[in-house]
Amino acid sequence: MINTLEYLNNNNVRCAQNVGSERLSLYRGGGNLELVCYPEKITDFKAISYVINENCGRYFVFGGFSKTLVADKGFNGLSICTGALKGLYAEGSIIRCGVAERLPRVSQFATERGLKGLECLSGIPAEIGGAVYMNAGAFGSEIKDILKSVTVFDLHKSELKTYENSEIPFSYRSSGGFFRGKVIIAVSLCLSIGNKSEITLKASELKSIRSASQPPLPSLGSVFKNPKGASAGYLIERAGLKGKRHGGAMISERHANFIVNTGGGTASDYIALAEIAKSEVKDKFNEELKEEYICIK
Repeated sequence: MINTLEYLNNNNVRCAQNVGSERLSLYRGGGNLELVCYPEKITDFKAISYVINENCGRYFVFGGFSKTLVADKGFNGLSICTGALKGLYAEGSIIRCGVAERLPRVSQFATERGLKGLECLSGIPAEIGGAVYMNAGAFGSEIKDILKSVTVFDLHKSELKTYENSEIPFSYRSSGGFFRGKVIIAVSLCLSIGNKSEITLKASELKSIRSASQPPLPSLGSVFKNPKGASAGYLIERAGLKGKRHGGAMISERHANFIVNTGGGTASDYIALAEIAKSEVKDKFNEELKEEYICIK
């Protein structure tokens, strides 16, 4: 077994130790990450792949932390941050973007070129990689609807490969586990040519609706996926849980499918409220709520 930090340093992979996830997570709470690396080029990924395969160690990949929560005890293993992988390019109606580009910026980039298809997703505060991984959606639209292809680095095979949309088993808020063991590097989106003024107006209107209905306090967005034919937020609200608190966390009074950090909220506070919501909705309405966020333990 090799020394992970020493090997990565010797291969010029940028690393940091004991990074507090509360500085990264949009919830502003959670434990420390033992070792974080920040790959910028393919040789970095090859070095990371080598230590993972050599040590059979624990690892996870993150980008914008918009849907990720680290347990308060922290994560002992290698955390791979894709935040340095940016870049936006247009080729006709195709947009190619680095995994770390945020959806609002990609949407603005498309709008400036009179390309439509991203308006419904423009207000989601996520990076494009996370949006693909989770098959993010809003207002009846999902990222899979405009996805052309995804370029990944396979950590176990130590190789770069591009997959077409049709090869990925997308479903509601899921990519079917397709990206396990892989790091999304870049994404290509297939849009269509439209009227710039109309695209701008639609994106602005949808963003306003989103802002009016969602809480301004730190959160991970929707806690649960919507059950078939129902709204998770509506069920939680009907269960009388709006405003329910646990420590520094609270089920939002504005939108019941959001757990917000009112100050000093921990990962344990968040998880406790999520469990209360699941239990109450199950007891009162016999509906099983499934988490939309990812908890790293």
